[in-house]
Amino acid sequence: DADRGVYDETVRLLPIMAQLEKKVRLPLIDMALPALRGLTKSQYEQFRQSVIHLVDADQKINLFEWVLQRILIANLAAVFEKCQPPTIEYYTLKRLQFHCEVLLSALSFSGHSDPPQAALVFNQAISHLDFPEAKIQPMEVCGLEALGKSLDVLTKIAPKLKRQLLLSCAVSITADHEVTVDEAELLRAISESLGCPMPPLLP
Repeated sequence: DADRGVYDETVRLLPIMAQLEKKVRLPLIDMALPALRGLTKSQYEQFRQSVIHLVDADQKINLFEWVLQRILIANLAAVFEKCQPPTIEYYTLKRLQFHCEVLLSALSFSGHSDPPQAALVFNQAISHLDFPEAKIQPMEVCGLEALGKSLDVLTKIAPKLKRQLLLSCAVSITADHEVTVDEAELLRAISESLGCPMPPLLP
């Protein structure tokens, strides 16, 4: 459990945070990361557990909670848990078509709730990969849990393939020339998970 001072400060800040626009959430995370990297190991463990408890409190996880966990884990685990980069196991995407479909399907649905429109966006994105028979996965197949599992597999591809995959992701979210906050946050989490810079295509 967090100490009383941390709890009181969190409660004090809640009304202020509730008034902020969604678009400032990623910049706030970036502002907080340097301070979080300066925690002691015990403070980090306490912070990590607090985040997990807060996310699990309502027995469900929303997109931003998922994104937040992904970004924090990617940035802080390397500092405090001495995690090594994933071993490269794949030098081609041929055997990973389903995982690529899940990734690009999730991105397509994040900006387009209408299935036909999402399918059009998916087709534009997947065209940058060598999957002529690829198809968008149903929304229920590419939820956050499935997306997380596919990302865990895709972290093991070669760096060149990660850049190619992120290009397809960027095509997905810019296909309609409008980037939503959910799309931007999801792309950031994907980039962090893959250990690659976020494509500089966002406003």
